[in-house]
Amino acid sequence: MAEAAPFRQAVRVVCLDALGRVFLQRWRDPGDDDHVVWEPPGGGVEDGEDEPAAAVREVLEETGMTATLVPGRSVVVPRDLVWNGRRHVGPEPFLLARVDATAPVAPDALSEVERATLLDARWLTWPEVLALTDPLEPPTLGDILAALDPPAPGPRE
Repeated sequence: MAEAAPFRQAVRVVCLDALGRVFLQRWRDPGDDDHVVWEPPGGGVEDGEDEPAAAVREVLEETGMTATLVPGRSVVVPRDLVWNGRRHVGPEPFLLARVDATAPVAPDALSEVERATLLDARWLTWPEVLALTDPLEPPTLGDILAALDPPAPGPRE
């Protein structure tokens, strides 16, 4: 049984490029090498920050990209997850951002643990997201993407 922990106020950012691809990162759980997931960039909200400021900062730190948030586009997701041996429960907003450039990304300010546990990061089309072999975190990521950026008929169906 995982140790319970208060859920630190956090935010995730669904970054889409000009082609409509989503940017996802593949992480290995530092407490369980067998637990590998894909998720959008994001993380904890620091003291004195609002969620949009935290989102832009986290994207820059984790990817090296400057994200332009789409005002009013967010989905709040109830989260219940275990990471590094601790269970976190609480709401987490997912904000939508557009990124114009699709140049290769490079993390800007990852911690030592993050550098060791980040396995891959890439732009993915919807069919590629659906074909991922490792789990998506949260499992409802497809629903979040659809709510933030309603799918055009065709490739996402």
